[in-house]
Amino acid sequence: NSRLMFAASLACTGPILPFVSGPRTGGFQISGKAEAGKTAAAMVAGSIWGCHRDSMRNEKGFAESWNTTGNELERTAQAHSDALLILDETNIAGGTDKDRALAVLGGAFRLSENTQKGRLNAPERAAWRLYFLSTSNLTLDELADQGGVLIDEQHRGRWVDVVLPSGQGTFGIYQDLHGFADGAALTDAIKSRCRTAFGTPGYSLISKLYKDKNSRSAAKKFVAARRNYYVNRARIMAAAKGLKPLERAIARFATVYAAGCLAINYGIFTWGRKDLLRAILSCQLDGLLQARGTTDKITTLRQQLIDHLVQSRRHSVS
Repeated sequence: NSRLMFAASLACTGPILPFVSGPRTGGFQISGKAEAGKTAAAMVAGSIWGCHRDSMRNEKGFAESWNTTGNELERTAQAHSDALLILDETNIAGGTDKDRALAVLGGAFRLSENTQKGRLNAPERAAWRLYFLSTSNLTLDELADQGGVLIDEQHRGRWVDVVLPSGQGTFGIYQDLHGFADGAALTDAIKSRCRTAFGTPGYSLISKLYKDKNSRSAAKKFVAARRNYYVNRARIMAAAKGLKPLERAIARFATVYAAGCLAINYGIFTWGRKDLLRAILSCQLDGLLQARGTTDKITTLRQQLIDHLVQSRRHSVS
């Protein structure tokens, strides 16, 4: 299941960010229709590190909420530095579509800048280093359009949509139900396991990565090689499909791939590198394809409107 493999690999990025030459902040958003398994993917990512022990919060695993103030969001980011920050459900970020869009887009932008606002005349200062994961029924563009908020490449370069897999034989976020009756049953099983077995992968990753000077040096070289490999493959695959991904987005996906490969190398994940590469490429390219489809529809409608206005003008003149 490519989106679950992506989520687990994303959770492993925090400890390697000090070794990464590319972006060390920014985020991803798993977006798609309700009850499709997005929260399950977020719980898989969070289970690498932990789970809320409070019975009122453990339903969300390790996730935090978008229903928070800007200052609280910054404190939460500090607490998750060099790990992973998960923010569940953008639809609870505000009372209106515009408030929601402003809160989420503004929060994502601030998280990507990794600076904490200073008090009074105090300067801003670096406060965290992490990638964040959001879940939403709406994509970045849909969220902005619904709220009437303008976005540009600055936003898209800092926050990338990972859409649900498409095509026949998919079940929401899942491509393989592993013998379960349906996606809901698989989701229930995943959530239960995430709440009862968690934290070990993150502990193992850090123990192996920071064992000694040699382990850190070897990891740095390994991560650099895997990132370069992904960047080259992504550019080739994107060009073949006529897509033009932003370089910052490619760099972040490359870090996710490298983190997953390191976990495979340490025996934490049992997948092969080829399977992981296909999974991460699918997450990036499917989002670009869907965005292009949306853009093409808007372009078509715009042209139809222009043609209609031209025809109307001709009729009125004649």
